[in-house]
Amino acid sequence: MPVYNEKILIVDSDPETQLFLKQELTRLGYQVFLQLNSKNGMLCFTKERPDLIIVDVVLEKSDGYSLCQEIRKISSKPILLFTAAANISDSLMAFEVGANDYIVKPVFKKEFQVRIRTLLDNSFQRKTNFLQKPSKILKIQNLIIEIDKQLILKSDRKIELTSIEYSLLKLFIENSEKVLSRTTIMENVWGYKPQRSGDTRIVDVNVSRLRSKIEEKCTNPNLILTVRSLGYIFRTG
Repeated sequence: MPVYNEKILIVDSDPETQLFLKQELTRLGYQVFLQLNSKNGMLCFTKERPDLIIVDVVLEKSDGYSLCQEIRKISSKPILLFTAAANISDSLMAFEVGANDYIVKPVFKKEFQVRIRTLLDNSFQRKTNFLQKPSKILKIQNLIIEIDKQLILKSDRKIELTSIEYSLLKLFIENSEKVLSRTTIMENVWGYKPQRSGDTRIVDVNVSRLRSKIEEKCTNPNLILTVRSLGYIFRTG
């Protein structure tokens, strides 16, 4: 079994959930910090500088969304949100406040482990890619994309992408003119195969966010096109 050593902060007001998560994560070697509310969660974050933050939407005296927003003001570290409902409004809210991913309760052990590892690996890869040279430069319509440095310019203006959005864009570029199913996208970007029908909503939400940043008109995209009943295709011409 692999053993990891990254720091993970868990902010959750349910003692049973805290115990379950701590047991699973410490068994894998992670350093785990537990907090019950947003205030103490933020204090622990600034002191320990964890590599990943896990936040429940429902917290004592506050909510997980507010904590995500506070963390995002000072850090780009990956955030995983816990939510009790699998609906599009919850998933949209999770990404609007800066979360990188969300997971619906009840938590399945294997899915939880894979999502955490994917977020941590994407975060590490994002940092190390900036050091790689020479850099491959692509020009696609009004975009200039420097692959290794993860630099995206749109009409000479720098575009900031999250690690998930960049992984999506990279996957689309590497598979230009090919139709990619939502399941294929999840397996390559999030690192696991969806177990429930609602799981693939996360793909649609992130594709929408990526479109809003790289398309001229996200309501009428000409780069990332939806292929009805199949998935998405990335056009370069």
